[in-house]
This record gives sequence, structure tokens and C-alpha cells, in this order.
Amino acid sequence: MRNKTFISSMVGVAAAAAVAGTALATNGITQIPLPQDPSNPDSGNSFKVGSATLSDDGQVLAGRGDSGFSMLWTASGGAQTVPMAYANGISGNGQVVFGTDAGFPGQANRWSRSSQSAEGLGYLPASFQGSFAFAANTDGSVIAGAGFTDNGTRAFRWTSAGGMQDLGTLAGDATSWANGVSKDGTTVVGYSTSADYVNHAFRWTAGAGMVGLGELAAGQWSDANGANADGSLIVGTAGVLGGNSAFIWSAATGMVNLNSYLTLNGFDLGGVTFTDGLAISADGSTILANGFTVVALDDGNGGTYDQQVNGSYIINLPTPGAMALLGLAGLAGARRRRA
Repeated sequence: MRNKTFISSMVGVAAAAAVAGTALATNGITQIPLPQDPSNPDSGNSFKVGSATLSDDGQVLAGRGDSGFSMLWTASGGAQTVPMAYANGISGNGQVVFGTDAGFPGQANRWSRSSQSAEGLGYLPASFQGSFAFAANTDGSVIAGAGFTDNGTRAFRWTSAGGMQDLGTLAGDATSWANGVSKDGTTVVGYSTSADYVNHAFRWTAGAGMVGLGELAAGQWSDANGANADGSLIVGTAGVLGGNSAFIWSAATGMVNLNSYLTLNGFDLGGVTFTDGLAISADGSTILANGFTVVALDDGNGGTYDQQVNGSYIINLPTPGAMALLGLAGLAGARRRRA
């Protein structure tokens, strides 16, 4: 018997409850009141897509609003503005906001809730300097992002002790970009780009350096977006024939199509096709992914037409460790049999 779908749409009740820190069954959907630009009352009061993240417990959120303000929201205290031009998210413990300051082209920045102070993270060596922070580990002591160099944009890993470290590129590539960092700060993930603009997902550690994660289809592209606690599981997006698919990666199995992985483990996807793996929880039990369904709509002439409906989803994996090993091993075996 197939598992009942363990998926909930982020555009519905699940997301609202997680952000508001309220129970699904009792409170349903709660709007977060965010400050607006007084000079532009029509600017809206929502967070920009791709410019906000939640703390690990779902009680703190930081990002940039439609109003143009960088903001911090807590379940207990509501919203406040943050003195940062472009906030991109918050550390797992909810204490450090990361992003970019107001200069041109900008400097990677982090802001501490406890000290109420901002810190510029510096630049990579370049004649034209700019740096941008996109991810943080649990306590905000490790920041990942991208910065300008005279040889093109490079992914970086920053610590207070070591400063901003250029992570280089995969062999033969021209630029790189970091999208995520593991909770323990040891693993950075992102993509390295060739001179002809093809992205290749990577995993970086101090011991191994930058290592490519492969592709789902030969000759296609891939981007790594998020890692679990120690970087042993990675999710992202990869090109496939006719589009792109979310993937999950482990060292034992390589890159695996997330849709195939879930189906093999008995999930009823309910008509959802997952296109982008965005993040994975520390224990690997929860994945955030973008996807779509196709619905039949009345065309007004007695027929129907197909409409693609996009959404973001939380995927909850029961007993993730055992299931992940079983499912990924099965897929790896199937790959070997086809080879």
C-alpha cells in the first residue's frame, strides 16, 4: 500500500502556520503585519520571494519586504526593521540576519539581534569589489555567498577567524556561486559555471575542496541549494529533457531525481512534479521544494484545457534515515542495472 502523501503546500495552511508559529488545526492562516513604506502605501506588506528564511524552530523570520525594508519578524514580538539594505535570511538559531549593505555594488553583512549591531564581512581581492551573503550555519558564525574577483564571481565561505575565503571553481569553469551551507558550517553548496554558461552543482569542504555533484541527464546543468546538518545530504535543481527536476544527493548514490526517490519509497505525489529542491532540514527529515500540478479548466466551449499551477511544498519524510538509505540504494542499484 502506498504512503498517503506527506506533502503540504507552502502557499496554503502549512506555510502560514509555520511562519506564524501557530497550530495548523486551531488557527489556520494568519497574516503577518509588516511595516510599509509611508511614502508608498501601495508598496505591499509581504516578503519578497527568495529573500526570506525561517529559523529552525519556525519562530523567527528575516528578509526583505515588498516595501523595500529589510525586516525581522518573531512570533512573540512581531516585526521590526533591520538596518541592512538587502536582508536574505536568518541563521538557524534565529539570532543572525545576513545579507548585503547599501553600498554599490554592496558588501556582505550580518546583523546580530543580541547586540543590535551590523558587521561588514569584507571582500575578496578585486579591483572592483562587491560581496553578497546568501546563507548561514546554525549560529551565524559561518556565512556563504559570492563576491567579485578580477577573474569573475567566486563562491566564498566566511568566518570571523579566517575572513572571506575564495572557494574557486570546478576545473575548467569560469565563475562560482554559493547558495547554502550545512548547519555545522563545514560544507558549502552551490554551482560553478562554465565559460558557455552551464552550471554544475558543487559541494565544498576544507578537506576535499570543490567537488562536482554531477547531473541528472548527460550534458545538462545542475545547481545545489541546501544541505543537511553535516552536508551528507544535498538538495537542488537539475536540467532534464524538457525542463528541470528537484534532486537529492548523497555520496553513496550520487544525484537522484527527487520525484523518483519519493515514488520508490511509496509516496503518492498527488499529481505534483517537483522541479526545485530548495532546502533540507538538519536531520534530513524535511525538504522544501518547488513544484507544479496540472489541472483541467473549463474552456467555455464545452471542453477543457490544461493549466499548470506552481507552488512551494514542504515534504515530510517518515523515518528519514532508514528510508533515505533504502530508497537511494534502490535507485543506485537501478542506475547500475541500466548502465
